[in-house]
Amino acid sequence: ANVGVLPLVPGIAAGQLDALVDSGLQALVLECFGSGTGPSDNPAFLASLKRAQDLDVVVVAITQCHEGGVELDVYEAGSRLRGAGVLSGGGMTREAVFGKLHALLGAGL
Repeated sequence: ANVGVLPLVPGIAAGQLDALVDSGLQALVLECFGSGTGPSDNPAFLASLKRAQDLDVVVVAITQCHEGGVELDVYEAGSRLRGAGVLSGGGMTREAVFGKLHALLGAGL
Protein backbone atom coordinates (compact mmCIF):
# COMPACT_ATOMS: atom_id res chain seq x y z
CA ALA A 1 0.00 0.00 0.00
CA ASN A 2 1.13 3.53 -0.69
CA VAL A 3 0.18 5.80 2.23
CA GLY A 4 1.51 9.32 2.73
CA VAL A 5 1.46 11.76 5.63
CA LEU A 6 1.03 15.53 5.26
CA PRO A 7 1.37 17.74 8.35
CA LEU A 8 -0.55 20.97 7.82
CA VAL A 9 1.23 24.25 8.52
CA PRO A 10 -0.03 27.82 8.16
CA GLY A 11 0.19 28.92 4.53
CA ILE A 12 0.60 25.41 3.09
CA ALA A 13 0.30 25.47 -0.70
CA ALA A 14 -2.13 23.32 -2.65
CA GLY A 15 0.82 22.29 -4.81
CA GLN A 16 2.27 20.29 -1.93
CA LEU A 17 -0.93 18.26 -1.69
CA ASP A 18 -1.09 17.92 -5.48
CA ALA A 19 2.46 16.55 -5.58
CA LEU A 20 1.57 13.84 -3.07
CA VAL A 21 -1.66 12.95 -4.87
CA ASP A 22 0.17 12.81 -8.21
CA SER A 23 2.81 10.47 -6.75
CA GLY A 24 0.35 7.58 -6.86
CA LEU A 25 -0.82 7.55 -3.26
CA GLN A 26 -3.70 5.32 -2.30
CA ALA A 27 -4.28 7.10 1.00
CA LEU A 28 -3.13 10.23 2.80
CA VAL A 29 -3.02 11.01 6.51
CA LEU A 30 -3.72 14.73 6.88
CA GLU A 31 -2.33 16.05 10.17
CA CYS A 32 -4.72 18.89 11.01
CA PHE A 33 -4.86 21.61 13.64
CA GLY A 34 -6.84 21.07 16.84
CA SER A 35 -10.13 19.26 16.35
CA GLY A 36 -9.62 18.86 12.61
CA THR A 37 -9.22 22.23 10.99
CA GLY A 38 -6.97 23.25 8.16
CA PRO A 39 -6.72 25.70 5.27
CA SER A 40 -10.45 25.62 4.54
CA ASP A 41 -10.37 29.25 3.38
CA ASN A 42 -8.01 28.25 0.56
CA PRO A 43 -10.12 27.28 -2.49
CA ALA A 44 -7.13 25.74 -4.28
CA PHE A 45 -6.37 23.46 -1.32
CA LEU A 46 -10.01 22.36 -1.08
CA ALA A 47 -10.04 21.70 -4.83
CA SER A 48 -6.92 19.54 -4.42
CA LEU A 49 -8.67 17.54 -1.69
CA LYS A 50 -11.68 17.03 -3.96
CA ARG A 51 -9.36 15.94 -6.77
CA ALA A 52 -7.78 13.40 -4.42
CA GLN A 53 -11.25 12.03 -3.71
CA ASP A 54 -12.00 11.88 -7.46
CA LEU A 55 -8.79 9.87 -7.91
CA ASP A 56 -9.89 7.45 -5.14
CA VAL A 57 -7.21 8.61 -2.71
CA VAL A 58 -8.53 8.09 0.82
CA VAL A 59 -7.78 11.17 2.96
CA VAL A 60 -8.03 10.76 6.74
CA ALA A 61 -7.70 13.71 9.13
CA ILE A 62 -5.98 13.36 12.48
CA THR A 63 -4.91 16.01 14.97
CA GLN A 64 -1.39 17.27 15.56
CA CYS A 65 -2.31 17.77 19.24
CA HIS A 66 -1.03 15.36 21.88
CA GLU A 67 -4.52 14.89 23.32
CA GLY A 68 -8.00 14.91 21.86
CA GLY A 69 -9.15 13.95 18.42
CA VAL A 70 -10.72 15.10 15.20
CA GLU A 71 -14.35 16.14 15.06
CA LEU A 72 -14.85 17.62 11.62
CA ASP A 73 -18.29 19.06 12.36
CA VAL A 74 -17.29 21.23 15.36
CA TYR A 75 -16.03 24.19 13.31
CA GLU A 76 -16.81 25.40 9.82
CA ALA A 77 -13.19 24.81 8.79
CA GLY A 78 -13.53 21.11 9.61
CA SER A 79 -16.91 20.89 7.90
CA ARG A 80 -15.35 22.24 4.72
CA LEU A 81 -12.69 19.53 4.87
CA ARG A 82 -15.42 16.92 5.28
CA GLY A 83 -17.22 18.48 2.31
CA ALA A 84 -14.06 17.94 0.26
CA GLY A 85 -14.12 14.22 1.06
CA VAL A 86 -11.86 14.10 4.12
CA LEU A 87 -12.66 11.37 6.65
CA SER A 88 -12.22 11.77 10.40
CA GLY A 89 -9.55 9.69 12.11
CA GLY A 90 -11.15 10.48 15.48
CA GLY A 91 -8.61 10.05 18.25
CA MET A 92 -6.21 7.80 16.33
CA THR A 93 -2.51 8.58 16.35
CA ARG A 94 -0.48 8.91 13.16
CA GLU A 95 0.92 5.43 13.67
CA ALA A 96 -2.51 3.89 14.28
CA VAL A 97 -4.19 5.36 11.21
CA PHE A 98 -1.11 4.70 9.05
CA GLY A 99 -1.07 1.03 10.08
CA LYS A 100 -4.82 0.60 9.66
CA LEU A 101 -4.78 2.17 6.20
CA HIS A 102 -1.93 -0.14 5.19
CA ALA A 103 -3.87 -3.16 6.45
CA LEU A 104 -7.11 -2.15 4.71
CA LEU A 105 -5.46 -1.27 1.41
CA GLY A 106 -3.29 -4.39 1.57
CA ALA A 107 -6.43 -6.47 1.97
CA GLY A 108 -7.94 -4.80 -1.08
CA LEU A 109 -10.61 -2.93 0.86
